[in-house]
Amino acid sequence: MKYLLILVSAIALSFFACSDSTQFQKEVQAYLDSYNKEFQKYSYEWNKGEWLLNTHIVEGDTLTVKKAQDSQEQYAKFTGSKENIDKATEYLKQKDKLTELQVRQLNRILYLAARNPQTVSELVKEKIAAD
Repeated sequence: MKYLLILVSAIALSFFACSDSTQFQKEVQAYLDSYNKEFQKYSYEWNKGEWLLNTHIVEGDTLTVKKAQDSQEQYAKFTGSKENIDKATEYLKQKDKLTELQVRQLNRILYLAARNPQTVSELVKEKIAAD
């Protein structure tokens, strides 16, 4: 009887642990889905601006350069935002509850943020202008 009680307790604890882990995974996945949707939007605009800059070459055309810089700045602002850095860092503190793919995606978010951290936004703007 004692062993049966221990077994039932262990099963109940693992059920609640799995439930907590599953809920956390769902929360992280909702964040990743939202991030990816926004990332694709900004990435598309930046690449479109770069494409136009490299294919529409007109002497004295500063408007195309400005559009390309603006789209790259928006991309940098999103990927390097403090909110994204903080969320990814917080979620990775509990990476044992996440899937391997989620951990890889969160690490990628931090990798992209490292190129354009909002904490030094003026330097990021200077870097974009220099490019």
